[in-house]
Amino acid sequence: MRERSVAIVSTRCGCAADPRRACWPDPTRRACAGAWISSAPTWSATFRTSAGAEIDLLLKLPGHRHPWAIEIKRGLAPKIERGFHLACESVRPERRLVVYGGVERFPLADGVEAVSLGDLCGELPAA
Repeated sequence: MRERSVAIVSTRCGCAADPRRACWPDPTRRACAGAWISSAPTWSATFRTSAGAEIDLLLKLPGHRHPWAIEIKRGLAPKIERGFHLACESVRPERRLVVYGGVERFPLADGVEAVSLGDLCGELPAA
């Protein structure tokens, strides 16, 4: 990553809280934070390039060389924007996930998978 072109902003709660957008409700953040804490030393951050391409959450798990890129969507029909793909080109994440309000797991695009919050939280301790 080039320092001059990117900004990584850590979040205390483990949630990708962007002040411009609504965040997941507190119970959801607590559920994910519990899963992340149990797999310490995990770190989480948001990522944004100077051009505005962003990833809601980068999650670096122990024993993994590259972080997971996670986009967070509230609706039942998640769509990924071009900015997510551009930011992923800079970060080169191990996995690209879109967490959404549904319950099914399915591919969205080449290398990007839609997952429910429950599936993601269940996967973290095993990763």
